[in-house]
Amino acid sequence: MALALNSGPEFCRDLVYTSLLHDCGKIGVSEAILNINGPLNEEQFAEVKKHSQLGFEITSKIDYLRPASIIIRQHHERWNGQGYPGGLRGEEIFLGARIVAVADTLDAMTSSRPYRRALDFKAAIIELRALWGSQLDPRLVDVFISLLTTETSGAGIAETAPRRLLLVGVAPEITRMMVEALPAERYHLTGVDASEQALSLLECSDMVICALCPVEMDACLGFLAECRRSRPQVIRIMQIENKDMERITETINQTGLYAYLVSPLRADEILALIENAFEWRAMAENLDFDGLVPVTANAEDQRVTTPENGKKQAGTVNVSKAKRSKPARRT
Repeated sequence: MALALNSGPEFCRDLVYTSLLHDCGKIGVSEAILNINGPLNEEQFAEVKKHSQLGFEITSKIDYLRPASIIIRQHHERWNGQGYPGGLRGEEIFLGARIVAVADTLDAMTSSRPYRRALDFKAAIIELRALWGSQLDPRLVDVFISLLTTETSGAGIAETAPRRLLLVGVAPEITRMMVEALPAERYHLTGVDASEQALSLLECSDMVICALCPVEMDACLGFLAECRRSRPQVIRIMQIENKDMERITETINQTGLYAYLVSPLRADEILALIENAFEWRAMAENLDFDGLVPVTANAEDQRVTTPENGKKQAGTVNVSKAKRSKPARRT
C-alpha cells in the first residue's frame, strides 16, 4: 500500500518494522487473558487494550524504532473515532497507522482463532468492504482491495537453497528443539561454541542466533557488533533468558538485532520468528533500503512526540517485569 501511494523509503522502512512489532506490547499483558478461548469481557478487553501504549513505550526507547513507535501506538485507532488508546478519528490518525489497521484487519479475518475459523479470501474482502469509512480509511481500503485483487504473483521466486543458520553458544537442548522445529529441506543449522569460531563462518551464513552468556557478554556483543559491521545482510537474533530482558534495549541499539528468543522456548515460536525474519529481509531488499541495519536517531533526544498530544513522552515500561505472550496471529 505504501508503495502504491508513492511513499518514500524511510516511511516504508518504518512500516516494515511496525508490521513485525505492532503487537509487541502484549508482552506486558497477562498471558492468561491472551490465551482465553473465547470473546473477552469488558475488564479483560480493557487489559488487552493497554498493549498499544505498552508497545509504544517499549519501542520508543530504541533509536531506530522511534518513528515506528507512533504507528504501533495508533494501529488500533479507528476512522470513526471509536478506537484506542486516543480516540482519534480520520486524518488525525497517522497514515502509517491507518495502513497497518487495514492490513491487520484482513490478517485477523483470515487467521484461525480458538473460538472461530478463518474466513476465506472472498469472504474477508466482503467484510473488509463493510468496514469502509467506519473503522477503516475508505481510500486505503480501496487501494488495498485493488492491490489484492489485481496481484497475480507473489513476492518473487521461491528460494530453493536452504537458509543457513549459525548458532553461537546455543545450548544443546535448544539446538535440538530448533532442529525439530525447522524443516530440514529449508534450513541448514551449524553450531559453534564460541564467537571466535563464528566469525570465520559469517560469510556463508544467512542468520546468526547468538546465546547471551553473562560470563562472556562482552565477547557476545562484540561478535554481534562485528557481524553488523562486516555482514549487515545477516539477520541477527539473540537467545536470552527471561531474567536478562532488562538489558535487551541497549543491546538492540548496540548490535542492531532483528529480535530475540526468550527461554523457555516453544517450537512454534521458533519457526514463526525465523520465518518472519526472512520475510522482513525480503521486504527490506525489495524496498531498496537496509532494513537489517538500524538507522540511528538523534541520541541526545530519547523522547518521542506523539501527534495527538504534541508533547514529548518517554517510555516507562519495565521490561524485566513483563510477561511473554503466546505467539499467535495478531488481532
